[in-house]
Amino acid sequence: MGRNKNADPSTSTIESRSVGSSDGMSTQNFSVSASATLLTWNIPEEVPIIGGDELTFSISASVGLGGVSASFDVCVGGECISLAGVNVGLGTNTVDVSTKGTFYGVPFELTVSVTLTASIGSITNPDASLDVGASGEVCLGRDLCDANPSGWENVTCMLCASAGTSVTVID
Repeated sequence: MGRNKNADPSTSTIESRSVGSSDGMSTQNFSVSASATLLTWNIPEEVPIIGGDELTFSISASVGLGGVSASFDVCVGGECISLAGVNVGLGTNTVDVSTKGTFYGVPFELTVSVTLTASIGSITNPDASLDVGASGEVCLGRDLCDANPSGWENVTCMLCASAGTSVTVID
């Protein structure tokens, strides 16, 4: 996917979907998979090196008889880092993802709460669904952080933004 400098932070994008059963006849190994970009932030120009890029938070998930398997990635300018992977049961589950690190030397902090609501319908005729809600905040280091009069550096000089969304990833 190319960069969209005008992306709305509450916009979600479904990227792929696949359905599989290993034996083609039974529902024993039934699973449905999909990927989606849940949250998108446009990075302000005053953030060094990565200013002007997009920061995205994405999910890749599979729903099957055993529950939901999901992994979460954060990407800046198309470069991605895998943050976490979880396996949860069917029904409604909340996963909190929090990380600190750097992208190209720029400090960042990301905290996202994700609610996964999954079902498979009837066991004899499964029809998987996965609704995802996500809300989060990202903070990025920026230039122009002045030291205080006593000579201390301002090491927490960050710009922060929040976003939220709700999307059907598998229907």
